[in-house]
Amino acid sequence: MRLITLALQVEARFAGDPKQLCAELRSLARSSLDRGMVPVALHCLAAATRHGCPAAARELAAAAAAATGRWAGALYCFSAGQEQGNPALLLEAATGAALLGNELLCNNAAQAALQLLEGRADGDSREQLRSARRLEQSSFRKLRQANSIQARMAALSPFEADLARRAAGTATRREMSEDLHLSPRTIDWHLGKIFHKLHVSGRSELGEALR
Repeated sequence: MRLITLALQVEARFAGDPKQLCAELRSLARSSLDRGMVPVALHCLAAATRHGCPAAARELAAAAAAATGRWAGALYCFSAGQEQGNPALLLEAATGAALLGNELLCNNAAQAALQLLEGRADGDSREQLRSARRLEQSSFRKLRQANSIQARMAALSPFEADLARRAAGTATRREMSEDLHLSPRTIDWHLGKIFHKLHVSGRSELGEALR
């Protein structure tokens, strides 16, 4: 959980500097792989790949190929499709991501496929173009609705929603701990989960989002 929170903080901190962002994400991915935290490494490398880092795409393909499961399979197709300029692999990634409910990866993979297919006139390309456009538009509509802070707050448990509102305000960690009869460490653990679910880097960004 700490590494996931750190990854989100890195993405927020270096959002305006893609080159540094990708370097930080790749470094965190290597550290995560060394610790056996494969899902965290895949998250970091996928984020760097989405920001157009070819080295991250190669590393993601290698890490995803060594992992198992549908998510790893979708990430492998996404990274390999980016690296090889293969729209068929990107469409496979987009379709797999859509089935898993990951609209962001679906949208990224479909957009990448559309860029590769632009200007092609053969029959197979036209069919792929229609599929890519359909996946891109569908995922875009779902992202607009699902990405609102209100929608993500609604997905929290009542306890998590209450703690999120407290954390977004002026209450200190000690005050929250005393009010909820929990240790400060337990409060931090729950907040880490909440930050991950809401896609915010910490209390400051949470407060801004809720305001």
